Amino acid sequence: LMGFTDNFTAALIFWCINAYFQSLFWTAIVRIINTYPESTEEEEKWDRASSLPSSYSVESTSVKNQGENGLCWLFGTYAVIESWLFQNGYGTFDLSEMHAAYATSDHSGNTRYGFDRPPSEGGNRTMASAYLMRGVPIDSSGNDVCIGGAVLEKDDPYSTSLLPDRDLYYTWYNKPKVVMPKNALFLGGAKYNGVEASNNEVKEAIMKYGSVSASMYWDDTDPLGTQNGSSTTHYNASTGAYCLNDSTKKTTNHAVQIVGWDDNYSRTNFNSGCRPSSNGAWKI
Repeated sequence: LMGFTDNFTAALIFWCINAYFQSLFWTAIVRIINTYPESTEEEEKWDRASSLPSSYSVESTSVKNQGENGLCWLFGTYAVIESWLFQNGYGTFDLSEMHAAYATSDHSGNTRYGFDRPPSEGGNRTMASAYLMRGVPIDSSGNDVCIGGAVLEKDDPYSTSLLPDRDLYYTWYNKPKVVMPKNALFLGGAKYNGVEASNNEVKEAIMKYGSVSASMYWDDTDPLGTQNGSSTTHYNASTGAYCLNDSTKKTTNHAVQIVGWDDNYSRTNFNSGCRPSSNGAWKI
């Protein structure tokens, strides 16, 4: 769990999905949801606080290991999509972070899409959105020639080892798209002119969309201690609680899925030197 703070810094991604079914999942276009606010009145409704439960959680996708690669931004994105699909009766899906990593890397020959990053390194929510919503270009022979759009894990299995460059051919060949989101809703940043999303807005989004992807700062001054299950300055291994209340940390370095909250989670579950000012925690 991650403690509430007075200045919750998050870049949140919500997927309003139009499902494009090819092969076993995505033959016809099916509208699932389209809840992006399209009028000032709807945005005002979104901004108004509503009655929220003190504790809430949703069923989510399985926990995954990104290994040596800086691809938390893709794992956080796919966790939201996979959870939404499951919660809305579309079954259990495991989408390929590997395919997305290569499809957004110019090191694999993808210069026409403008992503200047090696396949193993970091990205952001706009890269993930562009990859998922590029559409499905068809060539004169009727072949799908778009490398964007999620494919199944079995069609491009993930490697926890550092991803090397590979030819673009292996990214698009014989890998049918299984989900093509229609749009993405960001809380924080542009929508609020740089103003952070409030705790209540995050909670409302979880209840409305199923879960959210968020960026956070993970203090990795003692990464081996964390990997070995030991407590660190900000992480309590016995309770699984993490809180960073250092006002000098103004950036983020990790992406996670928030699946709920507990307003009554005791602040004493956090390390004594870095406890939040009141009870409460996000479930990640």
